Amino acid sequence: MKSLVARLAAVWIAGMAWPGWAAPLEAYTQPPAIHAATLSPSGRQIALMIHLGGETSLVVQDATSKALIARASFGKIPTTSARWVGERGLLVTTQVDHDPAAAKGGAMSWRRVHFFDVAASKLTPLHSNAERGMNNIVGAPMIRVVDGEPAVFLEAFEFIDQRGSVALFRVDLDTGKTSPVAHAEPGVRRWIVDASGKPAAQEVFVDRTRQTSIKVKTADGWRTAYSSAPTESVRLVSLSADGRGVVYSVRCPNGLDEWREARLDGSLDKPPVVAADGQAPLTDPQTGQLVGHYVMDGDAERYSYLDKAYEQVIAEVASAFEAVTVEVKSWSADRRAVIAWVDRPRESPGYALVDVAARKASWIASMYPGLSTADVGLKTRVRFKATDGLELVGYLTRPPGSEHRKNLPLIVLPHDGPWGRDTVDFDWWAQAMASRGYAVLQLNYRGSDGFGDALREAGRGQWGRKMQTDLSDGVGALASGGLIDPKRVCIVGEGYGGYAALAGATINPGVYRCAVSVDGVSDLAKQIAYAKTSVGGRPLALLNYYIGREVVDDPSQLAALSPVRRAEQADVPVLLLHNSKDREVASSQSRAMADALRRAGKEVELVLLPGDGDWQDRADARHYVVAATMAFLEKHNPPN
Repeated sequence: MKSLVARLAAVWIAGMAWPGWAAPLEAYTQPPAIHAATLSPSGRQIALMIHLGGETSLVVQDATSKALIARASFGKIPTTSARWVGERGLLVTTQVDHDPAAAKGGAMSWRRVHFFDVAASKLTPLHSNAERGMNNIVGAPMIRVVDGEPAVFLEAFEFIDQRGSVALFRVDLDTGKTSPVAHAEPGVRRWIVDASGKPAAQEVFVDRTRQTSIKVKTADGWRTAYSSAPTESVRLVSLSADGRGVVYSVRCPNGLDEWREARLDGSLDKPPVVAADGQAPLTDPQTGQLVGHYVMDGDAERYSYLDKAYEQVIAEVASAFEAVTVEVKSWSADRRAVIAWVDRPRESPGYALVDVAARKASWIASMYPGLSTADVGLKTRVRFKATDGLELVGYLTRPPGSEHRKNLPLIVLPHDGPWGRDTVDFDWWAQAMASRGYAVLQLNYRGSDGFGDALREAGRGQWGRKMQTDLSDGVGALASGGLIDPKRVCIVGEGYGGYAALAGATINPGVYRCAVSVDGVSDLAKQIAYAKTSVGGRPLALLNYYIGREVVDDPSQLAALSPVRRAEQADVPVLLLHNSKDREVASSQSRAMADALRRAGKEVELVLLPGDGDWQDRADARHYVVAATMAFLEKHNPPN
């Protein structure tokens, strides 16, 4: 422990152990300077969520002159979104960990919504007058135009016989107080309001039958538009494109997703449409009506709009900035101006303001302003086949300026989940490691999302098995082409990636020189038990899917796939970093792994991170984790 702290001090003093051309680690580890940008309906005002010095502020400026109009400070409270309510102000959502006395299960993610009145420069928390429930907000606020004025509706918990269900409220923006539009009913977990602000749809779950129903309000009262089988997953999506229907999705037993539309006006419901894997809605922020959908198609992000003119704007912005990815974040009401998130090769991503009519785009700001072109490594797709022939896609980030170098030292950085995926977009953690002379491989191993049901299904029951060997197969593929030196490879990961790092040291030895696990799982049996009892634990159904029910029910197989039970086979040094209050993976997982490695006489270091919430949301924790990781990597796998 003392040796690690000493090395950290050396890194923090000046970063002078690294090449002179590299930016300081803080330029990568600081949270994005701007993490949201949104345009008012008139297109005359821009709101930016700015992170500076560990604190977050909402800044409103004139879209043309960039003159400051208003500002609100949120201190160290994490903010997740900002949405305009007409021209008057913005809804800002915050999210913290909180342990409410009224609910069982310990700490949970607590979402609050605040209204910022721009003219008055006043910030007001909403739904503070909750009497029959909690002020924790469910889902995103809904904005509608009622009697010519913007109106805000919130979903929040009310208690019925000591059980929480979701009620619907309307907000008084002057006071922040809410009044009930519809009280909670047993099993209701989502609402949608129609264009006039009246309840239009409910998502209802019946615990006894494990079924979910979609109910819609018509002139004749509530009717059940769909009732799921126990093996189906059903959820509300949005209002339909014309506002006279409700769109909902159904995950069928065959694994396909369907989008269906239930009409509110008495006309026939629309036939189902097969949705792409991971398809998400794009909605008008001022009306809630569907305008298109987004999907990650393989390793390409695709936006499909009902109005194809929108897609032309995306194409033009991508061309103007030579962008890898363009995401439309906000439109003016007349669709003549747009704010887009733009990711460019060898650059920090950031936000641009586009004048659609004039076909002009201007840069607003970069997310990582401390990084220049010389500080960002080239990130490219890599494709190869696993040992069993399965085709896999990953992304290789090279050290800046090393595009033609061979035999690079490599860091394997598997994503968390294991559900989830990596993309070709800028990744601050990968870029930080690449800036210190390492190539970084981010692989979408079997079981990852976004590549279709076949790849996800290939991950069923492969936790610690083929999901693990996919990573070592990736190392072999890069080594066979001479890109990396197979004798200089380490593995670093968080969550499931932390498990993969520990498995790389114990279950799949002989590939890596060192392993770094952040909030990693070491004991599968204890993680499954934790998921059964904790609100914050990894979802039990997904653990069963990826580990396999036959393994979950067999203690000997669980032990064989648990690094803590295989500590004697560890063949490389291990660094364990763990948030002491992590809600998804208890810190006892890393403490037990450290104890097991020490008993086996293996080299291990353990660091417990202080503080609440996700370490990636906190500047001090982000820098500490990366600085500790880099010090450990340089000792055991020096880049030069």
